[in-house]
Amino acid sequence: MPTDKITRNKNHKTVSLNQQVSQETQYLLSTSVNRKALQKGMVQLHSDKILTPEKWNKLKIL
Repeated sequence: MPTDKITRNKNHKTVSLNQQVSQETQYLLSTSVNRKALQKGMVQLHSDKILTPEKWNKLKIL
């Protein structure tokens, strides 16, 4: 996957996403179920909770 480009003008930053990233983002945000799952994942990512390997193995993966 090509890297994204960041160009800088005087006071603005522009991020140019490649088409695949854009399509994946549109898919993730396309339904309320996807948006909620993404939001839940982001909350978990930023939490301080650390799972042990045993707890990880007990999780149900969809």
